[in-house]
Amino acid sequence: MTSSAYATLDADVAHTVEVLKIALADYNGSHKSKHWDVFPENYVERISDPSVWEDFRYNNLTAGFDVGWSDPSKSGKPAVIDDHSEPRAQPILRRYRSLLSITGPEFISEFVEAEIGNPERLYLDGVALNTTDLRLLHDAWDISQWFVDRNAPKRSVEIGGGFGGLTGKIRSLYPDCQCIILDLPEVNAVQSIYYRMRFPNIRLLDYAAFKERGPECLLNTDWDIALLPGWCAVDVADQSIDLIVNTRSFMEMTNDTVAFYFRELQRFSRVSGFFYCVNRYWKATAGEPVLLKRFPFDARWVFSLSAMAWDQDWLHRLGAVRLDFDSAISPKEQIRNLPPSSLRDTWDNLKFFFRGIIRLTLGGHRNIEPGLNRYLFLTRRYLERLAVSVIKRLIGRS
Repeated sequence: MTSSAYATLDADVAHTVEVLKIALADYNGSHKSKHWDVFPENYVERISDPSVWEDFRYNNLTAGFDVGWSDPSKSGKPAVIDDHSEPRAQPILRRYRSLLSITGPEFISEFVEAEIGNPERLYLDGVALNTTDLRLLHDAWDISQWFVDRNAPKRSVEIGGGFGGLTGKIRSLYPDCQCIILDLPEVNAVQSIYYRMRFPNIRLLDYAAFKERGPECLLNTDWDIALLPGWCAVDVADQSIDLIVNTRSFMEMTNDTVAFYFRELQRFSRVSGFFYCVNRYWKATAGEPVLLKRFPFDARWVFSLSAMAWDQDWLHRLGAVRLDFDSAISPKEQIRNLPPSSLRDTWDNLKFFFRGIIRLTLGGHRNIEPGLNRYLFLTRRYLERLAVSVIKRLIGRS
């Protein structure tokens, strides 16, 4: 059955650990890249202790999918930054001022969440500010702009949801949206506790309940957020998802895993569904280079957004809309000139150049790129008409 909030944190943690054990027993490790082969052997034991959860965003439990790999608690500095002139406060204040100019104060105050788990933060005008949360606020703002004049999404999928912050904001933006997170089992466990802390009455569909009920339960309406291991992507129904999100995690998977997720998300996206993707131009911590420009978009996407990421100029934002026909311009062609450049890009550019020459001469699409043949035809027809006109004038004079 779908799980809801338990009576105590101890009960929440005990249930979450049992679900994690079930998922780990089914897990063959194929989705865990070298980048994410970092969870300690005593991970289950560690998260079984309810006392770690009060500070779970400060005690390094979310290292790598929240504030980074460093453990700020080891410095002896408190999580709350009281002195705004302190060096560690300056990047937060700079990001806040930048975001404020984009979204305005109302959006930030309504959707900010920088207190659960006791992350490093400072307070400004009574609002808790944290670097990770400010980035998630910008992502949520970007997503919300697509739906301003459209129906709110009914179902969303986030691939690699971190501790759960962005899907939490999506749920706050669109309270009727059912949200699925596909992630590593260890990260699903963190998300489970985070959502029970953030939304006390949330109806969570965990992996244990999913196994008991079967994939058909994803089409039911008796759950709010589903926390599932990545391999469950194959169980999401065809064309059932309005919003798909991946931020900062495709770049940490192997290319095979990225290809797996693309096959599935291109299957379960609805026509006119929106795919929000923020990733590095390239990264190699998964054991092999992963390039954004090589992501396997099929032909049925058109980009409504393509821009450098806010606050992180080594990342790129893509907003893709699902079509029910092949795009006139291939999505791969649209992103192929993103950095980094390589010898392969030089070869691709040469091929593009020669294709242009062929289109200019032999022609391509008859109505879009008629080529030289079309112009030769028009010139011949003009000369023929001119000749006929001259002959008529000469005959008329005789």
